[in-house]
Order: sequence, then structure tokens, then C-alpha cells
Amino acid sequence: MATLNEIAYNIKNLAYGGSYSIEESMDIRQIKFWINYHRANIITENIDRGILNHHNLYQEQELSLYNIFNDSIIEFVNSYIDSGYTQLTSNTIQSYLDNIIIPDGKFSPLSPITLRTVNESYNLDPYGRSYETQQATDYWRNNGYVDFSIPQILSIDNHKAVKHVRLNRSVYDGAIEGNQTNVINVAINTGAGSKYNKAPLAEINRKKGTDLLDREQSILSIYNLQVKPLLEQDAYWLYKGTIKAIFNDPTKVVHLRNSQIYNTIQWDDDKDYYPLPDQYIKELIERVLNVEVRTSMGMPSDIVDDAADTTKMMKQSGA
Repeated sequence: MATLNEIAYNIKNLAYGGSYSIEESMDIRQIKFWINYHRANIITENIDRGILNHHNLYQEQELSLYNIFNDSIIEFVNSYIDSGYTQLTSNTIQSYLDNIIIPDGKFSPLSPITLRTVNESYNLDPYGRSYETQQATDYWRNNGYVDFSIPQILSIDNHKAVKHVRLNRSVYDGAIEGNQTNVINVAINTGAGSKYNKAPLAEINRKKGTDLLDREQSILSIYNLQVKPLLEQDAYWLYKGTIKAIFNDPTKVVHLRNSQIYNTIQWDDDKDYYPLPDQYIKELIERVLNVEVRTSMGMPSDIVDDAADTTKMMKQSGA
């Protein structure tokens, strides 16, 4: 498998024959943008040919405190980081798990139980119903949800670009976390009204929170998450999970080093393998060369001969 830099610099070398003066006129960031764009097209055009069965198309994005999409939680996490990871309380959020922050990034769903004083909007459940009118029903008091900001997922009908949304949860009593972990496979909402079911359910929404989102992000909302194993006990479920999917821009996926929310691992163009099966790399390079480079630089219509082995050229170019 090739890295993003290997593919991008190979395209430069093929287009300009190693001429440094001409190379300067083409921004490598633009080439990488074209690579991501044509990768997406190749994937969507080859669905019927079984391309989605290739496991190396998919990446896992962690779901943790690091990428919860909530201003108060973000401020809470940042204040903890700014304090040198010692200050466990925040003025803006008086009760997130009763002033608990878990170093490995686990979270509890947002509900009146965990967010009692943050914002008046939390008087409503995820469906806009007043919690006060639901107090007699323990289920609604103990039913939480959470929003995550994630890299934008490739748009394919029926969420076929999503392999799974998976959560792990364990019990936390305020001092000790239980050893037993439950695994929850979260279904993706595919129809109106289905999120009213009691089983955990995920939705991917590009429009929600648009004013605050980077244009290359989406919101992943997970509903119907139980907050406490038993409502009357002083113990909570702590969650952490992943979404495994095909992302528009693979370089936007971020991981946590040693599960620490303040220690992230960014994509490395030199080291990380680009998520596209090897048999499609040649086509990807040719598309970028013959469509984008030719158009933008006014070059011949067929920069690379169809019979040329561009993967071999990539090795010869030193990429």
C-alpha cells in the first residue's frame, strides 16, 4: 500500500519529469485535494463491483470526550487540559458525572442526570419533549444522548459507507470503574420515527450545528443511551466507542495516544497508508494526471499512456 505523499509526489514527477522549476507552480496540497476527490469518485463508481468489501477502505474514528460536540463539554475538557490535568471541576459545567472527568476519554450520555444546570435546553429530551412532563417515567430520566463531531463520511445511499458504530460501556461509581465491559452495536437510523425506539440509535447529520462545524465535518448523534444501570444507585455507565467508515478526507481522522484526551495522533502523510485498495491506485493517479493536471496546467490530453504502470513509476521515482 502507498502513502498519500508517495501518490502525490509521484503525480508531480510523472507530470513534470522531475523539473524543479515547473514543479514549483503546482501546490502539493492541491494535488492531495484532487487525490481525495477522485478516490471518492472511484469508490462510488465501483460499488456494484464490490469495492466496499475491501477492508482497507475503512478507518476508525474514536468517539470520546475529545470529539463530543457540546460547547460546555469542550470548555470543560479544555479547562482540565489547561490546569495540567489536575483540576476536575469547571464553573461552566457544575455536574458532568458530579465533577468527574475520566482521563482515558470515556463519557456519560447527556441527560438531566448528568447535565442538570448547564443549559435550559437540557430541559428537553432529544425529541423536544419536556423532561418535567416525563418525570414519572424513569426511562426518560435515565435516557441520554450524545453528539460527536466527526470527519465527513462519504455519501452513499443507506449509509453503506459506515461499517459500524460500536460502543463499550462499564460501570463507574465515582471512584472505581468496573472490569466488566458491555459491547453495544449501534444501528444507523434509516427511516423517520425509528429513533423513538428504546434501542441505541445513531444519526449522521451534516446540517446540525452547521454554524460551528468545519465544512469537512458532520455530526454523529447517538440516542437512547442508558445513563445509570439502576436509577436509584449512585453509579453511572461510562461509554467509549468508534465509528468505522469511509471518510471523504482520510487525513481528518484523529486518534488518541494511550487513550488520553489531551494526547492526539494526527494523520501522517509520510507514514499512514492511503485507504484505497492497491488495484485502484493506478486509476487514481491517471485520473488526477489526465483530468486535473492537464486542465489546470494546459498539458497534453493524455499525460500517462494507458498501458503505463504508474505503480512501478512510483517506485522508480523514489516515492
